[in-house]
Amino acid sequence: MFSGMNPDLEAPIYKGLNRYVNDGVQLMAAFEGAIAATAQPLRITTCGLLKAGKSSLLNALTDHIETELFATGATRTTVQNQTLSHQNFVFVDTPGLDATEEDDKEAWNALSTADVLLFVHDPGVGELDQAEINFLSELAGQPGAQQGLEERLVVILTRLDSNEEVIDAIAQKVQNQIKNCLGIEPRLFQISFTSYQKGKLEGKQKLVEYSRIPLLQQHIFENLARLHYQFEVLRQGRIDESCKQLINKIDLEISNRTEKIIFHGKEFDRAYEALTKDADKLISTLRTKFAAYNETY
Repeated sequence: MFSGMNPDLEAPIYKGLNRYVNDGVQLMAAFEGAIAATAQPLRITTCGLLKAGKSSLLNALTDHIETELFATGATRTTVQNQTLSHQNFVFVDTPGLDATEEDDKEAWNALSTADVLLFVHDPGVGELDQAEINFLSELAGQPGAQQGLEERLVVILTRLDSNEEVIDAIAQKVQNQIKNCLGIEPRLFQISFTSYQKGKLEGKQKLVEYSRIPLLQQHIFENLARLHYQFEVLRQGRIDESCKQLINKIDLEISNRTEKIIFHGKEFDRAYEALTKDADKLISTLRTKFAAYNETY
């Protein structure tokens, strides 16, 4: 969960954090990243498993239909976060989750400061798998993430044209899974990048409409733009929550160490008391023995 910053690990504050909490540097980086994000445009960040269609989605949303800006392909192409400013937003493409540890770390860099989350799922594989559910649970646990999550999280089922007969049933299952996991019912869109691209390039408006991408664009560029104040509250909440999480972890560690000191102190006292009693008993026994010896001899 790094914010993408490069902290000075030799600075006293980081040295101090490392003495108390293992992830102190990450927590501080998240806090500093949350502060830095307040001066930036709203960030719309994709998330989802490898090859779910995240890059194609962003190419459509940012009007890069003929010439890709966000790389796509049959193999793993996005291994670093890619960003683009478009219509007063910053769009961020992330690596596929659950592919490699490095990819996951890179993705969480961007997700930790995301205002809007486009959770992309390929319905061709059916409902959400366990890795996706685990991701959503972890996402909800990030500092400030619960703030307005139902409006900030947008679920997108890709490849509508390839799964038209089953996509409605899959969409319902996905909604139920998210409700069970997070307790919310975010907006869900079913889209087809292939139909949108073909419609745009060939001037076929019916294909463009069939793709349902214009509906998603309207939701993002109009509906979400109206929530700017809520996003400012979210950003402040993320700062406050990051700070709280860091302080709480340090307080907990100090409390644990204090208890250990007290515990070992009591153990020492009990051991000393036991030793004293044993020693007194031994000395008393020896004195009795010595007295008896003296009387005899």
